[in-house]
Amino acid sequence: MRRLAGSLALALALGATSAGTSLAWPERFEGRPEQFEVGGDSAYYIWHADDCVHLSTTGPGPCREFRAVIHTDGEFEDVDQLRLDEGDRYVVRDGGRTLVIDFTTFGHTDNVRWRIAGGTHMTFDLTVDGHPIAPRNVYLGAEGHHPPRPRFSIPR
Repeated sequence: MRRLAGSLALALALGATSAGTSLAWPERFEGRPEQFEVGGDSAYYIWHADDCVHLSTTGPGPCREFRAVIHTDGEFEDVDQLRLDEGDRYVVRDGGRTLVIDFTTFGHTDNVRWRIAGGTHMTFDLTVDGHPIAPRNVYLGAEGHHPPRPRFSIPR
């Protein structure tokens, strides 16, 4: 009986450890992009830190219209604006599975952050001024990795 209880405890501990690991975001997605600075490249800067996913836009001008549509098979939680100007907005749709962000950015930054409950990925569809953004203008994680396309997924 003791052996069975010990085996059960070990299995539960290993299951909890692997479940936590499977819900972690990739290491290359961690940390604010080094390239991010107010008025820097007109771009999206996306990263994970402090248990939140962060999305910021900035640019030196002229005025740019950024739109991000983000889907998950989990649920968006605790969506919070950090610095939004008048007219900037975000909305959570589809029962918490889609986040739509609309920013008008010039000379400063606009920022929003969120958490994902459950789920195995996020899929981003990014545009600027009504057109797909060039992947070189999307910076992911501390090293500023670029996605292959303006529509891409980040697995957990």
